Amino acid sequence: MALIVFFNGTYIGPLDRYVTLNGWRGIFSEQKPAATPDQSPAAEPASGGTLLETGGTESGTIRKYVWQAALDAWKDTPKNTLIGSGTETFAWTFFRYRPAGHNLVSEWDFLYNKAHNEYLNYLATTGILGIGTYAALLVTFIIWSLKILIRKSRAINRDQTGIAEKTAERQLMPDSDNGFPDLTIAGLFAGWISILVTNFFGFSVVIMQVFLFLYPAIAYALQNGKPDRPARELSFNLPRPLNPFIIIGSILVSGYLGISLFFLWYADTLYASGYRMSRSGIADQAQPAIERAISMNGSEPLYHDEYSNILATLAVSQAGAKNYDEATRLAQASLNESNIAVTTSPNNVNFWKTRTKVFYLFSTIDPQYNKSAIDALKTAEQLSPNDPKITYNLAILAAGENDTDTAIQLLKKTKILKPNYRDAYNAIYLFYNQLNQPGLAKQEMAEYLSKVDPNDGEFKSRL
Repeated sequence: MALIVFFNGTYIGPLDRYVTLNGWRGIFSEQKPAATPDQSPAAEPASGGTLLETGGTESGTIRKYVWQAALDAWKDTPKNTLIGSGTETFAWTFFRYRPAGHNLVSEWDFLYNKAHNEYLNYLATTGILGIGTYAALLVTFIIWSLKILIRKSRAINRDQTGIAEKTAERQLMPDSDNGFPDLTIAGLFAGWISILVTNFFGFSVVIMQVFLFLYPAIAYALQNGKPDRPARELSFNLPRPLNPFIIIGSILVSGYLGISLFFLWYADTLYASGYRMSRSGIADQAQPAIERAISMNGSEPLYHDEYSNILATLAVSQAGAKNYDEATRLAQASLNESNIAVTTSPNNVNFWKTRTKVFYLFSTIDPQYNKSAIDALKTAEQLSPNDPKITYNLAILAAGENDTDTAIQLLKKTKILKPNYRDAYNAIYLFYNQLNQPGLAKQEMAEYLSKVDPNDGEFKSRL
């Protein structure tokens, strides 16, 4: 292990500097770099680049905001405090409670479906009741294991100091032939504790959840098993005439469940295929794939949400080709699909964003739909009040209503939520120029260059 670390490293920079070969070489050979301007590790690069282009924020900084959102969600209402927001609902609650400071990390527009802390995740989604029962299970096994290990240690010490007879605790936990204790339970306990540690900094995947319950079961069976007593066999003797019906019924039920599971899986593959084609700009080919997915699993609101988006794109295309009857039919179908999605899952922010996009597409045909887009996006704002993209797009929609003053106020709010949002500065600059106020427009450029990125060439030229 030491050799592996020495030559390969741990990928933890401050540690590798002192325990690896390359780190030692660097200590003796490196020259001190010239001083550079201080830059906050939490700040998004001024260029506004994506995560893949610029690298990610340090994970501890991100967790600080995600954990804060979990605590805020738990404390928000008496219902949340007692029983939480509901199992597997953190993706929704994070949008509602995420701190504004999260907008300054490079992953500012990411969705987090877990709190990245198993205990805070239980707290936020199941409240005191959920975390209490979970903690009771963990504490019970910890106490049980420590008692067993302490008894074993005492028994070994008594044996080593010359006590003649073995105690009852010693008989339950025999030594190995060479005089050393059997450390199986200690090993299981140590491995189980490591799960609790990693769960503090992340969340439990399926196999770790299996280990969380399996390790205590194995330890308990080892401790309480009797080598001289055969295992009991349980048998159920049913009347012979019922056997054929039970077998046939079991086959039918199992077959039905298996086929149902297959169709759920296949519907997901169709959805994924349609989603990719839609994002590639071939909505006409995406439509049949999503239709088939809905026919197999019509209760999934995500399918209806995507189908609404596809139908809206096709409707605008048909209107452009002057096929107004077909455009009207597709537009109505798109709204029906959107209604299903937001009715089934009214707290899903992304569904309301899609609905906004649908109305915005329709506004290119009929400007009256712009107001419907604003109403939909305001609902999204209630569900995610610290999302700067929402206020930014509300400003664009307000400008579509010729309400430039409201648009500018919304963009200023956007800048408060995300002080380094380049698009917001750019939009305010454009709107002030439309209002023939070049002095105020110039101030926006100067503010961005002084506070965010002094090397922005485009903004420099405007200034």
